[in-house]
Amino acid sequence: QRSPAAGSRRALRATAAVDRGRWIPMTPIHDNLNVVRRHLVLGRFDTALRLLQPHLQRTPPAPEAWLRAGQALHGLGDFAAAEGAFRRLVQLRPMDPEAHLELGKTLESSGRRHAPEASYLRAIELDPRNPDAHVALGFRHLRSGDLGGAGQRFGAALRLASDHVGARAGAASVLERRGDLDDAWALVEPGMRGRAADLRIVRVAATVALRRGRPEDALPAVQRALKRRDLSTLDRAHLLHALGDLHDALDHVDRAFAAWRKANAARGLSFDPDTHDRTVAYLCDCMPAEAFAQPASAVTSDRPVLVVGVPRSGTSLVEQILASHPDVAAGGELHALRDAAASIPRRLGVEGAYLPHFASLGPDLLTELGQGYLEVLRGVDAGAKRVTDKMPHNVFHLGLAARIVPGARVVHCVRDPVDTLFSCFRQPFGAGLAYAADLTHLGRWYRAYRALMDHWEQVLPGAIHTVRYEELVARPEEQVRRLLDFVDLPWDPSVLQFHRMASTSTASYAQVQQPIYGSSVGRAQRYRAHLQPLLTAMEPPLVPA
Repeated sequence: QRSPAAGSRRALRATAAVDRGRWIPMTPIHDNLNVVRRHLVLGRFDTALRLLQPHLQRTPPAPEAWLRAGQALHGLGDFAAAEGAFRRLVQLRPMDPEAHLELGKTLESSGRRHAPEASYLRAIELDPRNPDAHVALGFRHLRSGDLGGAGQRFGAALRLASDHVGARAGAASVLERRGDLDDAWALVEPGMRGRAADLRIVRVAATVALRRGRPEDALPAVQRALKRRDLSTLDRAHLLHALGDLHDALDHVDRAFAAWRKANAARGLSFDPDTHDRTVAYLCDCMPAEAFAQPASAVTSDRPVLVVGVPRSGTSLVEQILASHPDVAAGGELHALRDAAASIPRRLGVEGAYLPHFASLGPDLLTELGQGYLEVLRGVDAGAKRVTDKMPHNVFHLGLAARIVPGARVVHCVRDPVDTLFSCFRQPFGAGLAYAADLTHLGRWYRAYRALMDHWEQVLPGAIHTVRYEELVARPEEQVRRLLDFVDLPWDPSVLQFHRMASTSTASYAQVQQPIYGSSVGRAQRYRAHLQPLLTAMEPPLVPA
């Protein structure tokens, strides 16, 4: 199966071919639009884009071709190209609310922190009675943990269109996250019936049923939905993940694992462990201890607290605990360090990665990068003494962080690797975590990750504090006191009441709404018979068998 990245590259090559005038004569765009829409619904983004390419060069421009091309590029995961298409559409139709709505969705997928909201608000300003714009902004608020804002937007959409399935699914999600499970079920249960049930309703119903402790209530609806022939690749994958979760709750171990395996295979994600190994080794070679003896940024700050670790290792829990302290603000999963790293070649006027230039980066550039990073933290909370940055993959940028913001602290979350990696396998992660879709790739990725963390421990002595999930569960107050000592904050009893805060926006939101519990410890044990590819890839053994 072809990967989204490969499809995107083919699409870009096709665009270049248009520029060179090598396309066949165009047919009227309306002859193709129905076919294009069908391909988009089915997730055949490459085909849809190929059909649209001739019409992107029309004179006068064809706005709907740019709309559909942006949707296809978004589906391929090429968010930069999709953003370009939708910005072109906004130029062509500045008063079209759909143009701003689609641009907002793409900006959100790109990880922009505030830009999507502005696009959604502009769409609502242009057409206040468009429920789709209210729903999009509602899900934006939901993903950021703003349940109040999300509820207001979904309520507005339902007042405009009481049968809007996206608004009903969103409102049910808000109720579920607030713990109002019976009310959430009452919203989705009527929409589950029949084979034509909306997939958003079915997926939310599965989540609500799991939290109600009644997985059997949603299982038939998910099974019916999976029989549909009009499912996109992504919809099928999400439904299969939900099916696995429901079977897991019913203790159907073999059926649960089979569903998760099919879900991951359906997405066709691509990951090359050999290339990843070489990349990590090269990163370590470019960042020896001597590099950190070179002049650093003039910006020194103890505000940043980088919370890193393998996804599902307890990073959300640790951030929520810290954010319960009155002197800490939660930044969530920020892209600021990644963006800073990506900007260095342009600033230096070089091509390729910045790694070979790391040791020679001058203090002026490092200071500029450090000021930019602190500005992002000020956007989270200008007054907090500490601001967390919980992007797990900041693990690849700890060397850069140490040089642009000396004084930044790193909290490394560790959990039993088999439990952690198996939990990753069960999640519907996207292309950014492609390694999580394959047990062997997970094991290989983890070995490289451990090698990288060992390197950081050697070259950044004293900058990293390790929190072990199992010890945190067993002795929470003792471990949290050590954590607060590391970030130089006084004890506050509110940190043990973290579950009373607003929810996190990650896959761990249900867990952090509860007091610390130990039921996640050893969860992979029931599936041990299915995990041999993971265990083999992790050799030499990192934990007792």
